[in-house]
Amino acid sequence: MSRIVVISGTEGERRIDYSVLTAREIDRRLRAYQRQHGSFRKFLYSYDCESSPPEDSVILIDWESLLAERKERKQNGGRPAVSTRKKRSKNRGVAE
Repeated sequence: MSRIVVISGTEGERRIDYSVLTAREIDRRLRAYQRQHGSFRKFLYSYDCESSPPEDSVILIDWESLLAERKERKQNGGRPAVSTRKKRSKNRGVAE
């Protein structure tokens, strides 16, 4: 299953498909969040939906999605849950 997050803001709509990110990119983004905010658990417990800035909810969703994608890939042997390659047609090479 592919996880796609759509973020709407003042700059417009942004889509993030976590299945197309490389393992290196996922780890890089997770390390950046950990350097900035500490552990995910600490950030989650300090987050308050009523008083935290809106950017924190985006960080929370992105961080959680990155962790879920990394966990899913570990369970699937390091591969994305859904193939990111285009499927070839079955009639490839057959003249019509």
